[in-house]
Amino acid sequence: KNSDSLVPEVEALLSEAAKELTKVLSDRSSIDAKKTVNSVSNKYLGSLQDLMTTLDQCTVHYIRCFNPNDKRQPGLFMQKYVLDQVIQCGTVELVKIMHDGFPNRCNLKDLRARFAAMLPSCLQNLNDRNFMSGIMEAFKIPKKDWTVGVTQLFLKAGQLRMLEGLRDSGATASEEMVKDIRRHFARKRLRGAFIVATTVVRFADCRKRQIYHRIRKIVRNYGRIGRWLERARETLNPKRKEKALMQAQREQEQREQEERARMEAQKAQEAQEVAPPAPMSRESLAAILGAAFKTPSAIPTNGYSPQLFLALNSDEDGQFATFLQSDINMSNPIADDMLRQWQRNMTESVLFHDGRQVISARLSSTRFLRMPTGGGSDASQNLDDLRRVDCHETGRAFPLGSRQAASQVIPAVTCMCQNRLDRQLFATCDELNRIAMWWWVGTDPSDLDRPALRMMGGLCPHLEQGTSVYHMTFLSPEVLPRRILDKGGRVLVLLTHKQ
Repeated sequence: KNSDSLVPEVEALLSEAAKELTKVLSDRSSIDAKKTVNSVSNKYLGSLQDLMTTLDQCTVHYIRCFNPNDKRQPGLFMQKYVLDQVIQCGTVELVKIMHDGFPNRCNLKDLRARFAAMLPSCLQNLNDRNFMSGIMEAFKIPKKDWTVGVTQLFLKAGQLRMLEGLRDSGATASEEMVKDIRRHFARKRLRGAFIVATTVVRFADCRKRQIYHRIRKIVRNYGRIGRWLERARETLNPKRKEKALMQAQREQEQREQEERARMEAQKAQEAQEVAPPAPMSRESLAAILGAAFKTPSAIPTNGYSPQLFLALNSDEDGQFATFLQSDINMSNPIADDMLRQWQRNMTESVLFHDGRQVISARLSSTRFLRMPTGGGSDASQNLDDLRRVDCHETGRAFPLGSRQAASQVIPAVTCMCQNRLDRQLFATCDELNRIAMWWWVGTDPSDLDRPALRMMGGLCPHLEQGTSVYHMTFLSPEVLPRRILDKGGRVLVLLTHKQ
């Protein structure tokens, strides 16, 4: 198997033949048993070794051949057929790699010996790397077409040929080129010095951080030791702890007194700029509102009757109010105490609409609650913070009689209504026939600039010109379609007349 040699006896007979032609057909190497068998594989390995020896002695060039046509005919060139071979064989990708990469890689020492005459003698003392960089910089070869390694210069296709052309033409660097080379190396040295200085500074900063961490660790350990000593002193002397607590309480009270004094001084300073209205009695409020509850002459002449609304100031304790409305258990004494405490702290707003403007007053329910002793409270000072509300422009409430209320142009409100289930939800229509739905937030005497209401989706489109709104109301949820209720929607009905 895998051997084309004859039997040694036959080889011996052929070698002893009388005729010369018969002797040539024999192989003396196969007769000697000590020698290697002349098999097919040995012949192949010998031929391969001879080929490698020949290739090592030559300069290798890769040649890729393509068939000009698929008919095997001379003088016929099929462009599409050849293009398919170029694409399928990867020639396009190979050319792209050669274009993007650096196919020419030359040893720096060999290049310097070959192109040494291109630079003057004043630059011959440079090392190989800087010498070739100087040549490339002097003859303005683009930086993207070459790069210098440790021992080799990498060039893109065509750049080595250009260097050979410059050498063959006898090109040498001019004085201006020499100046450019020196400036280039000066900038390079300056950049290196900057990098070294930056590294030193960073090392110093790192050293400082290490020292800082050590100091921080020492301080932390010192604090732990101090706390351990404090606990040991408290254990040995219990009265010391009581004295420390009393001292801490006195310091806390002193800080609270200073904070209250600071807050009072700040409120007094703000009151000098814009003083909020003082608490008003029920009779004073009725007089300012025009005595609408006493005399029929105060009713507007446009046929619209005054309206009075009550709304909870939703910004004070909204989450607790929701708990009281849904999750409260009146049989629980804790919930009863929470309700009583909430009632003392909660306030409401009275909104009065006279057909032209909306006026709000702050109503405190504390004075209406019975005291634990069973006595009543004086309700003459239950209304304060009287303001005029801008329902369609800024959403703010301006104190009556202030300069802000006098300078602000507030559109007249011709119609107003309140949601029966959601008492903080209102709808209004102004003299420009703009419909707005808003959520009452409430007023705060200490903050005059805070909006008193929040728009629900912005102003609705204007009604047609010549349309008068006589009345508006929210539809009850019992008559609303399910698709509107699922999205939390509300329906507002208007009673209008078009002239």
